[in-house]
Amino acid sequence: MANTSQNIPYAINVETGRRIKPEEGSNNARKGLYECFNPECRNHVFVSISKNGRAFFKHYPNKNDVIDYKNAHSKSQDTHTRAIELLSHFFKNGLERKSPMPLLLFETPDGVQKILPFLPKCIIKKEFTIEAINKRIDLAIVDENNNPILLIEVNHKHPVPLEKEIALKQFWWIEVNAKDVINDPSNLVVRKHRNFPYEFDLLGAQDILF
Repeated sequence: MANTSQNIPYAINVETGRRIKPEEGSNNARKGLYECFNPECRNHVFVSISKNGRAFFKHYPNKNDVIDYKNAHSKSQDTHTRAIELLSHFFKNGLERKSPMPLLLFETPDGVQKILPFLPKCIIKKEFTIEAINKRIDLAIVDENNNPILLIEVNHKHPVPLEKEIALKQFWWIEVNAKDVINDPSNLVVRKHRNFPYEFDLLGAQDILF
């Protein structure tokens, strides 16, 4: 039987694509507005209010939505996998115009530079292998012909090694931290980037990528 009492710290507002806390939601919202934050689950949730007035998310006890929530949430402890799933979800929604595209945040001597990825007619692929260099990428945004447009590596315990950086020299790629992604998947703090177009490496006044 489903464990509908499982603690759910966040949910996704499917209309905006934003991650929200229980207190940011409404206990009068329509069914289907909030989706479980856990990418292994993604069933609908709702805001409930405890006897002490605390807001929290709960799964609907619908027999058609029965799932092993305990197992699903335990799988979500794999921080690296969870971050990749979140990135995939947010970029997919952005490409399908269901929500704003995640912003790329670059820390510069003049402050944080925000760049909006504009990626028309692209597809999201997880665990994407580039056959030519025999390297697997955590998340790839590719065009209709499967050509990489932007590659994203998620650093949980280890940054991209130098050997892989050299192999990726012909591609545009960024590295983000898994915990940063989980904290805010709509604003991606870029920890490392390589081979961006010249004007973006300079981080000038332009704010649209590609």
